[in-house]
Amino acid sequence: MPTDENEIWGARGVFADAAAPLWRAATSPSWSRRLPMWGLVLVSVGGGCLPGLQEPDAGQADGGQPEVNQGGGSQTCTFDCFPHTTCVAGSVTSYPGAAITSSCSSHVECPSYAPHVCAQGCAVEGVSVSQSSANVEAFCAETPSKHVGDSCRSDEECLPNKAESQPDGTLLTTFLKCDGGKGACVQAPAVSSSTFGGTCDISRRVREGDGQVSPVNFGDGFCLAFTDAQAGCVRSGTTWPCVGDQQCPLGWYCATLVDLTRTDGIGAAAVCRPGPRGGIPTVLSCAPR
Repeated sequence: MPTDENEIWGARGVFADAAAPLWRAATSPSWSRRLPMWGLVLVSVGGGCLPGLQEPDAGQADGGQPEVNQGGGSQTCTFDCFPHTTCVAGSVTSYPGAAITSSCSSHVECPSYAPHVCAQGCAVEGVSVSQSSANVEAFCAETPSKHVGDSCRSDEECLPNKAESQPDGTLLTTFLKCDGGKGACVQAPAVSSSTFGGTCDISRRVREGDGQVSPVNFGDGFCLAFTDAQAGCVRSGTTWPCVGDQQCPLGWYCATLVDLTRTDGIGAAAVCRPGPRGGIPTVLSCAPR
């Protein structure tokens, strides 16, 4: 995965932390269990230290029932909720993170701040970033881009940096960062395009249409696929997950695309794609259908 100075928010989208079913075993002399690796950490059981992770559903997670091999009585678990922020169905929710001690068999819900409802929905549907955000408006479609000279105390306060459509159909993004000494947003380097738009394999598609081919291995890039009926081909190219346009190269933007390797509607991911918005990205290579 590429790294850039513009990776504000600390993670590249919904698949940056949970692209594949990673698992870590949590074991002790009395019981064992396996939990998905993401979001909510089981840090101790009954005073002992045990690594294990629980996948959250919008901040909620089931603590599960430990398998007690011998003895009786109630066991307690300490769960550590990771800070994160999500935008789902037009609602931005920020979770500050917390340690929760509860019965190992109880349902665990991570605390959150009051959701912020976007007037025009999420700028990118379904994104999740691995920190609690105070700039929740930056996740909304209606929030305009920040500008050079806007006041700030952190890079997050210089978001969003949206890819704006130009009269010729191209996209222009002004990348920003916060100059702490000036207390103002200043122009930042653009995201490098070196790992975007390269040759990739779309043979795993099980259906036609516009979308993405998810990676086989966790940490690998995605592959874009767009049917160009006029040219009689499928346009494809490499890409990476994102949470906003600020993580995409110049001329690209962040969008949630369906997974063309599935027919069940699962697996949509927020990834960078070339402009124009909603159109066929003719900058990608073209292979016969």
